[in-house]
Amino acid sequence: MGFLKTVGNNSARQLSPEYHFDPELGYTTVEVWEGSEDALQGIAAQYAAGRFRYRLYNKEGPVWRAEFNRTPTEAEGADDVIDEWEFDRDYGQEDIRHSPKVVAQFGSAYDMASTIKEIEDAIRDASVFTPQDDFETILYNNMLRGQTSYQSYNVVLRRVRTVPIQYAGAASQDAIPIVYSGSALVGAFDIPSNIAGRMPGLPDYTPPSTFWGWLQRQDQTKFLPRRGRAQESREWIFAAWSELTYDFVF
Repeated sequence: MGFLKTVGNNSARQLSPEYHFDPELGYTTVEVWEGSEDALQGIAAQYAAGRFRYRLYNKEGPVWRAEFNRTPTEAEGADDVIDEWEFDRDYGQEDIRHSPKVVAQFGSAYDMASTIKEIEDAIRDASVFTPQDDFETILYNNMLRGQTSYQSYNVVLRRVRTVPIQYAGAASQDAIPIVYSGSALVGAFDIPSNIAGRMPGLPDYTPPSTFWGWLQRQDQTKFLPRRGRAQESREWIFAAWSELTYDFVF
């Protein structure tokens, strides 16, 4: 049974204390009360003094209901740092030359590229291409129908951090983008062990002259001066990145 409170000759009963989380506002306390209108009006006056917002309405007959909610003041939550973590998949179209299955059938990227060029030339010139095996037949038929890409995906790790506004980090720019190994990313950004344990391992195939790793592709900060808070959004995508254009941290 909920907590019973008497106001004058009337009474009200607390049905449920609840706690909600909002990344911008922090934790919110929600209390639901039920009773007579007079009792709830009296409770509402007390809660309003404690900086609670409320909604008062008639439920049925003489029974009224009140919902009170309150977020921490700036002073109460001044040093709170709250992290939210999320895994996602980023789907997109990749050139068929990037397909590990296609590369494996040819044995080398050079042989694959040469065969695909022969097929492209034959289709452009309306000439005949003679496949050498079943796989080249499949590839030729697919390219005749216009296929040049396939759907693939990459794992994305996302963090939304809510901090006091004075703790928000400054914007930065790397001349050469940095790709982190899994362990380096965990160490650099203090990723909790229960999140790190869900990060993917290295795939069976690595394209030539690349490394699998995490590249940051979002670093956004939203400021909420009125609430004294800042919300930092960072996102890393896991893929095979070229040695030609990226620096790697292991």
